[in-house]
Parts: sequence; C-alpha cells; structure tokens
Amino acid sequence: AYKLLYRSGLNVSRALEAIELAYPSEEVKHLVNFVRASERGICAGISGDAVEGEDESLLPRKTLRNAPAEESA
Repeated sequence: AYKLLYRSGLNVSRALEAIELAYPSEEVKHLVNFVRASERGICAGISGDAVEGEDESLLPRKTLRNAPAEESA
C-alpha cells in the first residue's frame, strides 16, 4: 500500500483506488479511510534520490549506555 501511495506516481485519489483493489483487508481499509478523511492531506513521500540506503538514513541513531564506542577506520 505504501508503494502505491507514495512511489507509484499516481495522485492520492487514484492511488487509494488502486490500493483498495490490490489489498482488500481491514487494515488497508482503515488506512484508506484515514487518508480520505484527512482535511489537510498527507505528507509527501521521500524523493527517489533518497531511496538508496533509506533503511539507515530514516532511522534515528540511538546511543546505548555502556555500549562500546565504534572505532573509525
């Protein structure tokens, strides 16, 4: 559903129609209803340039107490 909504190039209303057809589950129906009921829209997705390595760049970096410091090469 995320890929159709943010990465397909479809506008939001067309993406929601495609999502409903592709994923007929209660969870997805909840998402579709939420987006449609939004009065201010939804945030835009990240650009295609940011996709490579996104797992690392979108997650906050946490510092654990008592964790050994990372050595730089």
